Amino acid sequence: MANSGMLDGLDRAVVHALQLDGRAPFSRIAGVLGVSEHTVARRYRAMRSRGLLRVVGVPDGGRLGHTAWSVRLTCAPDAAGPVAEALARREDTAWVRLLSGGTEIACGIRAENGPDGPDGADGANGTGGARGGTGSGTGGEAGAATWDRGGGEALLLRRLPRTPRVLSMSAHATLHLFAGWRSRVSALSPEQESQLCPPAGLSAGPAAGPSTGPSAGRAERASRPYPPPATPHGEAVPGEAVPGEAVPREAVPREAVVLGEQDRALLRVLARDGRAGHAELAAACGWSPSTVRRRLEWLRGGGLLAFDVEVPPRALGYRAEAWLWLKVRPARLAAVGAALAAHEEVDVAAAVTGPANLMAAVTCRDTGDLYRYLSERVAPLKGVRELESAPVMRTLKRSGPLIPPAPAPGRPGRRA
Repeated sequence: MANSGMLDGLDRAVVHALQLDGRAPFSRIAGVLGVSEHTVARRYRAMRSRGLLRVVGVPDGGRLGHTAWSVRLTCAPDAAGPVAEALARREDTAWVRLLSGGTEIACGIRAENGPDGPDGADGANGTGGARGGTGSGTGGEAGAATWDRGGGEALLLRRLPRTPRVLSMSAHATLHLFAGWRSRVSALSPEQESQLCPPAGLSAGPAAGPSTGPSAGRAERASRPYPPPATPHGEAVPGEAVPGEAVPREAVPREAVVLGEQDRALLRVLARDGRAGHAELAAACGWSPSTVRRRLEWLRGGGLLAFDVEVPPRALGYRAEAWLWLKVRPARLAAVGAALAAHEEVDVAAAVTGPANLMAAVTCRDTGDLYRYLSERVAPLKGVRELESAPVMRTLKRSGPLIPPAPAPGRPGRRA
């Protein structure tokens, strides 16, 4: 990979290390890279403050009984920005992007499964016109606020078509994930990678696509309450890890689980900062730091929680992102999805419901590179009947909270 972006070799090595284990101690990273712990910490803080790096906790939505939806919205030109920002502020959106000149929004929504199926699923599988009038306020802000304030997650898919200034909407359930978010940083040797991988049994970075985790899609298993971190007398729950021991994946039941409010509080903090300390997490959820540590080991060991490292593509020299919607002959869907997953340009590839049954996100060096990819690699694939593409104009949310605007450019800070 050409070092044409904003990160130098040591920055990329730190990013690569965190992609292997988002909560790896700086001391362990420093030992493998042959630099001081202070240098690693300073590089991390500098990249984070410049908006070039974020570590975020990503729960596996499939295991939590969520259905992953990919939603396309067309808005009035002055409303798309405020509506997208309001979507990005919600906890039930996984990613939000402005497309096609700023009038179209693509986003991922986590919808909890109710007794009659996914909340908001009625009429969502298709395209419908917006209802509710023309809205008011500057840039459609009043319309965005109708569902940005309160109301919970359950009604979002039903409320979106009624939002003023939303002209059309289509929602597509994720059926199968062929490729998740792809790392574009490779700076460590195989030996260094082996030293930085998380302990056996703990989950590394997610293979999460435009959904909520590695097992995207509706959970087919019965829901069950998630076990508490300890009994009232303090004994460890059977199968739970003790400090210093990895949790075997088979110790965590594979059926869908229901998290308590303390777990949700823990995950909310990790969604903002995946490297939050045990003391901060304990203050948020009301557990002791030692219980928080065991709980994290349990969640990671069972594949219920992974950590994603967000790096803007432009920081790595990539300047052309696009979303693709493909209509593929059903008999060729699996083969085309697997072929896309093998392309280095593809970040995400997923089978979805609706007329376009395959969705993909791609990242290329520039628009010329994007053209060559579409015409020379996608077009020849057998079974592709139609292809629609839309350029990404702005990313408001990748897998964590709302992405703040990039700081104003200034003189580069001192390097170690």
